Amino acid sequence: MKHCAWHECGRAFEPADPRQEFCCPDCRKARGAWKARRGGPLVGMLLSGDVEALMEAKRKIKQEIKDAITKAD
Repeated sequence: MKHCAWHECGRAFEPADPRQEFCCPDCRKARGAWKARRGGPLVGMLLSGDVEALMEAKRKIKQEIKDAITKAD
């Protein structure tokens, strides 16, 4: 048994392949979209050298993941 890698799901599933990370294609797509929405702003901060903003964005993303996992439990 594995848990879905999409933090808003986290459902336990039996993988069809040992490399399978997500319980279904929808979760894989949702995580990809979630990452894409955050990527652009992070790249802008990185290119401008705004380390403080990057660290704050990192903190917010970690908190968002933690909140989603706590909510799912």
